[in-house]
Amino acid sequence: MDLAPVLDGRCVTKPPSVLERIDGVRLFYPGRLNLLMGEPESGKTWIAMHAVAQQLAAGKHVVYLDYEDVVDGAVERLKAIGAESDAMLAHLSYIDSPLLIDALAEDTLKALFERRGAPAFVVLDGVTEAMGVLGLDPNKGVDVAGFYRGIPRWFADQGAAVTLLDHVTKDREGRGRWAIGSQHKVSGLDGAAYAVDVVRPFGRQRNGHAKILVSKDRPGHVRQHEGAARCVGVFELDSWPDGKATARLLAPAPMTDPDKPFRPTVLMERVSRVLEAAVAPLSARGVRSLVQGKATMVDTALEILVAEGYVARDDGKRGAALHRSMKPFGTSATEAEGASA
Repeated sequence: MDLAPVLDGRCVTKPPSVLERIDGVRLFYPGRLNLLMGEPESGKTWIAMHAVAQQLAAGKHVVYLDYEDVVDGAVERLKAIGAESDAMLAHLSYIDSPLLIDALAEDTLKALFERRGAPAFVVLDGVTEAMGVLGLDPNKGVDVAGFYRGIPRWFADQGAAVTLLDHVTKDREGRGRWAIGSQHKVSGLDGAAYAVDVVRPFGRQRNGHAKILVSKDRPGHVRQHEGAARCVGVFELDSWPDGKATARLLAPAPMTDPDKPFRPTVLMERVSRVLEAAVAPLSARGVRSLVQGKATMVDTALEILVAEGYVARDDGKRGAALHRSMKPFGTSATEAEGASA
C-alpha cells in the first residue's frame, strides 16, 4: 500500500455524514459499514427511514435494499414522516431482496448511478434474512465475513454510508454488544455499531421513543458525543390521527459530572412542553401522569425547572402546589436566549 496519501493528508478518515441529530451531530460513516441493531419493533427501521428522509430532502441518492418488507411499507413510512413524492421518485432506489453483485448487476447499478449520482446512503434492511437468501449461516463468523465482503462492501467502496439493520437476541442478560448470531457481525465492521433500546413502543396514533446506544465506534468520531450510559441519541416518533408522524433525533442527556448535579434534560424538555400546553396549572401528580418516564426522574426534572425559573410554583387549594410555565425549556429556547443576549 502507498502510505504517501495518508502521510501527506490526502487520505483521511471521514467523519459521519448520515443520520443527523437536531444539534447537527451525525452517526453513520461514509465509505464504511455501520450497524443498527435492536429487538423486533424497537424502531430501528423508523430510525433508518428518518435518515433516508434527511438525505432525500438534501437531494442525495439513497439505495434501500429490503429483505424484510415490501415497497408499499417503505414508501408509506417515508410519506408519513414527510418525505416528498418528487424526492422519492428522483433520488430513492428501492431494491427488493437482491442476491449477488455480479457483472450484470454492477453494470445496471453503475448506469443507475450515472443518472442519479453515486449513493450517499445505503440501507440493507435485514442482515439475517439476507444471509439466509444467500445460503449463509449468521452464526458462523466466516459466513458473516463473506457476506460483508459482498453486497455491503461493494456499496461502501462507492463511497456510501452503508447501514445494516439486524436483530438482537431476546436474552437481554446474555446479549452483550452483539447482534443475533456471530459476534463478527459487530467485530467485522469498520464504521459504527448502535443498539436501539426502546423506552416506549412505537405504533399508530401513539408516541414512542428509543435510545441509540454506541456498541462500537472504530473511527472514533462519535464517542465524544455520547451522553450517559453510552447513549448517543434519543429518537422520538409522534404519530398523528391523520396517519402522519413527526420524527426527530435528540441529543442525549449528558454524562454525569462529579462536580455538577445531574440534569435530566430530555425529561425537563418534556415537562416544559406539557406545562406550556396545559390550559390550567398542574400538580406534580398531573405532570407525572402526562410525561413518560420514571416518576422520581420526572419530579427531579420539575424541581430543576422551578429552581431555574422555567416553571412557577403557586399555592393551590388545600395546600396543593400547582405548576405553570414561565418560559420554554429546550434546545431551541436556549439558542434563542443566547442570541438575544
